[in-house]
Amino acid sequence: MGHCEPVHVVYLHPALVCSQTTERLLATLGAAHEAGVRATVISQPGSRTCALEARGIELITAELPEPAWREPFAAWRTRSIVRRLEPDLLHVTDERLAGLGAALAASMRIGWILEVARQVRGPLLRHAGLLRAVLLPCPTFVERAVNRGRADRSLLRVIESGPDIERPWEPHDLDGERVPCVGTFGYLDETHGTETLIDAARLLRARGRGLRYVVLGEGPGEEALRRRAREKGVHEAFTIAAPAMDDLASVMLELDLHASCSLEGGADWLAQRALGMGIPSIFSASSSSLHQIADERNALLFEPGNAVELAERISALLDEPDGAGEMGLRARTTALEAQEREVYRRELAKLYEQLRPVGV
Repeated sequence: MGHCEPVHVVYLHPALVCSQTTERLLATLGAAHEAGVRATVISQPGSRTCALEARGIELITAELPEPAWREPFAAWRTRSIVRRLEPDLLHVTDERLAGLGAALAASMRIGWILEVARQVRGPLLRHAGLLRAVLLPCPTFVERAVNRGRADRSLLRVIESGPDIERPWEPHDLDGERVPCVGTFGYLDETHGTETLIDAARLLRARGRGLRYVVLGEGPGEEALRRRAREKGVHEAFTIAAPAMDDLASVMLELDLHASCSLEGGADWLAQRALGMGIPSIFSASSSSLHQIADERNALLFEPGNAVELAERISALLDEPDGAGEMGLRARTTALEAQEREVYRRELAKLYEQLRPVGV
């Protein structure tokens, strides 16, 4: 970066689970490395820990209480760890840790970055203090961040997702004994919408179409989804798991279709990766999906939460495999032409350089 000392950024991340925030963190760390940034991650271990370790990133396990005032001793221990690291900048990867990030930055008098992963529902911060930037994954998040989050518009930076799509998807032969496989990814919370896929699977089975389903994710809603699959009589067709792997691409390439069922916020990092790899995809028509998807050109859209429409979309793609493959190829071509990964890394490197403390 042309300076004597590299910028030291400490990342506060809730947990290294299979989620869009973790995948975005991994990509951010790659961009930071290319920009000559020294990175340290403070987080709780999870299924994606091995991916972080494979990149040689320094990982420190620590308590991340939020709100910090409810667990003052845990917050004090974490502050002691961060102080010893002597960072130049804090990067908070999830708005749920915003209060802790603000308190740590204030105690050390350093700037910090807040990353917003989901649609803003309420005020992001009581006191912005030393906040230097708020990162948003899509332009459609801006107005809600200002109106509901009460964020300073001048601090907002839109840096759209730039996943690794180097490995292309290739269609599988569905004329033989192979049972088609539909996949979905992400953090299983109240907005993921996986129950819509379960309900669609029941409808498809009633119509005589037996499929396999892979839910690559984990989260607080995981057990509820397992119960729903049993109640709907499709549990044997579903695999819900978050495998500990360096890269999830090998699992994604085994899919025949991809469905992003988000109830709000739209396509997350893994969903965009599937789209860019060329996997024929179906997206719920919510928020950022409408910004990214041209219906029936690079993917199909369905009304969020509408299992009947989702089942129809899945059937349409399976009935026309050649058309589905062409649609996936168009999506991949568009993603490659946009150079999303390169743009993402370039924008992050520019941001870190702009926020470099004087004298570093």
